Amino acid sequence: MKRLISTINLSKEEWLRYRKCGITGTDAGAILGLNPYRSAFQVYHDKISDTIENIDSEAMRQGRDLEEYVAQRFTEATGLKVRRANAIYQNEEHPLLLADFDRLIVGQKAGLECKTVSPFSADKWADGKIPAHYMAQVNHYLAVSGFDCWYIAALIFGKELVIHKIISDKAVLDNLIAEEEHFWKYNVMPEIAPTPTGSEGDTQQINQMYFDDDKSKTADLNIKHSKCKRGGNMLNKVKRILQWFIGGCYILSGLAYIGEYTMPAIILIILGGVIILPPITKRIPAFKFKKIALILLSSIVMIAGIQLGETNLSPEVLAKRKAESEAAAASQAALEAQEAAESASRAAEEEAASKAAQEKAESEAAVATENEIASMKAMILKDCNLSDIPRDDKNQMANADEKNFYAAWKEAAAEKIAEKNQGNNAEDLVRITFEQMVDFYKKIYPDSTLINTEKGILESIDSASSEMEEAKTSDLGYSVEDAELYEGKFYIYKRMETHYDDTLLGSLQKELDSFNTSKAIEWLAYDVDYLMGEAYPGETAYVLITEDEYTFSKQGAYKLTYVDTGKTTELVDDQGFRWEASVYFVVDEDTYNENLQKMFRAEQALYDTYERILNNFGLAE
Repeated sequence: MKRLISTINLSKEEWLRYRKCGITGTDAGAILGLNPYRSAFQVYHDKISDTIENIDSEAMRQGRDLEEYVAQRFTEATGLKVRRANAIYQNEEHPLLLADFDRLIVGQKAGLECKTVSPFSADKWADGKIPAHYMAQVNHYLAVSGFDCWYIAALIFGKELVIHKIISDKAVLDNLIAEEEHFWKYNVMPEIAPTPTGSEGDTQQINQMYFDDDKSKTADLNIKHSKCKRGGNMLNKVKRILQWFIGGCYILSGLAYIGEYTMPAIILIILGGVIILPPITKRIPAFKFKKIALILLSSIVMIAGIQLGETNLSPEVLAKRKAESEAAAASQAALEAQEAAESASRAAEEEAASKAAQEKAESEAAVATENEIASMKAMILKDCNLSDIPRDDKNQMANADEKNFYAAWKEAAAEKIAEKNQGNNAEDLVRITFEQMVDFYKKIYPDSTLINTEKGILESIDSASSEMEEAKTSDLGYSVEDAELYEGKFYIYKRMETHYDDTLLGSLQKELDSFNTSKAIEWLAYDVDYLMGEAYPGETAYVLITEDEYTFSKQGAYKLTYVDTGKTTELVDDQGFRWEASVYFVVDEDTYNENLQKMFRAEQALYDTYERILNNFGLAE
């Protein structure tokens, strides 16, 4: 089983989007055709769609709100402690199988599914029965986790709490996995919908796809009418201006063709312009699509006039057009050829002179630069690991052109970093080498701006390292990195006190303890027994450590979030009886998760700096 993503800071939309990436426990019953409320047809459309349907109901909310109560009742009934999973899990051999468990059993390879049931559905749980789609859901969790068993606790409102234990059956799980993978391979991936069965779920999906329409929406037509009325006058003015402009252009075009086109052709072109003028269109009776029809008629008449004129040109006009076209083309060609020749000649002369001078200068500069960079690189590789740089070397490097020194330093640094970027602890060794090289550069050019990029990377390393150390440590002495949170109920008996013997050693110990800055407060606690609804201390003793001496206001039962230190301590009662007790740290879950996320961010930031270092020196794969 693989922990895919933490759900602690995951939004509802992100959680729903992750569930689209595979098959979940609530999908299993639908795919098998066992869920009376949801069908395989609905599951298919949910997986292939890009939209997130955040469906909620009163029953679903009550189920979420009462989940903690059901888990508590389960613990009271069975004595088994549970904890939140706080993650989406994935089967490593079958990656499309996903699961978001309600609870995990502490100390067992088992989990718990919490259900709330209407009293009208109590018959479905009678005589040891479990609804088929819930059974499919639990078997899906067993397939994802690989656990030995799973518990299901169903609270039937107003009646009873039903608890069942489901043992893992390999044959059942193999069949379930095969059905789910077949659905994903032959329906979801090729986007081929399974055949609807006529179920209520199929009907709901089809109605959602084709028949949903919000008929309750209304529009204020008075507002729209007033806006149209205010803009009407301006729009009419614009239309009239356009009519005059287009009509005028058509008429002027017809007049321009006098002497080339025949008179009928000219008359048609001018007529095309006259038809669209406002004084003419105003006199034509109104009909449907009047304006569009007049525009089309105007364009057709004008085009007909041009076509008539072009097909009836006299030989004199054709010869004149041809001569004018040829003369214009020849003149333009000659002008372009002359300009091109002059420009090419000047450019060639200038380019030749410039190229010769540039090549000479570049050659001399390149040789000098290469020699200086090579000298600087050798000197840097010789001195970079020394705490004190020889004075002569330092003066020579400081008096060199800084750009050349920077180039030599980058080559030397890349060589050193490439050596360390091998095998185990490569990331740490690369960062250490990089820090040494930057420190070396700052000794030569303390105020340099050329290595601002490298300085920024160094600042990122320092910041991430500091943040990680801060996140890892706890005032109580446990590491967030290694700790695992648990939830449970404890009966707080009393605060434990330190007694000092009236001896020299006792006085010395008291003096030493006075310098202790630890905030740790120790409490004697027991497991919780219930009698007639009242909580009493059980038989198993624990030592709980807190930061705040006022954590517990009085003796009694408390529900706590804690970290198991893995340690025990010896307790002695007033009669001298000695026994071992487990030691737990009581923690604030929000603070713990905040530090955990901070540590993860710092780890990623450190890895990012490693990648930035390699990229900066051209060493990234």
